[in-house]
Amino acid sequence: MMIKMSILVTLLVALVGCGTDDGGDPSTVNGDPSSSDNSQFVEYGVAGNIVEITTSNDEAIAGTIMVEGPEDNGAKYKEAVVTVKTDTKIYINDLTDYESLEVGMYVNVFFEGPVKESLPVQATAKQINIIPEDPVQETTQEGTILPGLPVAWIIHRGEKYTLENVYSKEELDLDTITSTNTVTGEGDGTMNGEEIFIEEPSGDLFIIDDSGPNEEWARYIKIDQK
Repeated sequence: MMIKMSILVTLLVALVGCGTDDGGDPSTVNGDPSSSDNSQFVEYGVAGNIVEITTSNDEAIAGTIMVEGPEDNGAKYKEAVVTVKTDTKIYINDLTDYESLEVGMYVNVFFEGPVKESLPVQATAKQINIIPEDPVQETTQEGTILPGLPVAWIIHRGEKYTLENVYSKEELDLDTITSTNTVTGEGDGTMNGEEIFIEEPSGDLFIIDDSGPNEEWARYIKIDQK
């Protein structure tokens, strides 16, 4: 009997050890925003104006851009030197290329892979959204877009919806939210290929981020056309 108890204790200790072998909180791995507590649809790696552009002779790398932004604009970092690969997706309404980037442009940048914690940080771009002039001046039917959030939008059936806030699923009535059977695309100011949901009767749109430890729902509200 004592031998059986000893074996059982040994197995329990081994199971506990396997459950903690990841080396810590996965939300802090490599500084990758897609694995953080913050939604990948809401927290850009960096958001701001391009202050410097370089080109590269490497076939896999288009060049680098230096981006500097204001505090509390929804991005993880205030400034960054960003490597842009030849396969990095760059959008301004439609898919464009590295040559379209200009000093002074306002961009939102999604990072991929590890971030080098230098000053400024150095990272690689997965996607870059070029933002129209004075993006924060747009308003919605509910009023001005909340401060502290990045500029993000969805074009759905010819109408523009702007990011309003992010919610946990517990804060929403999921019975009123259904799929539109469409996904975000090249003209949208967020990650593309994500399923779009609609809430009735408000007509607000949602996309879901379940990449982190907690599922998050980003609400998009129609731009006031008046």
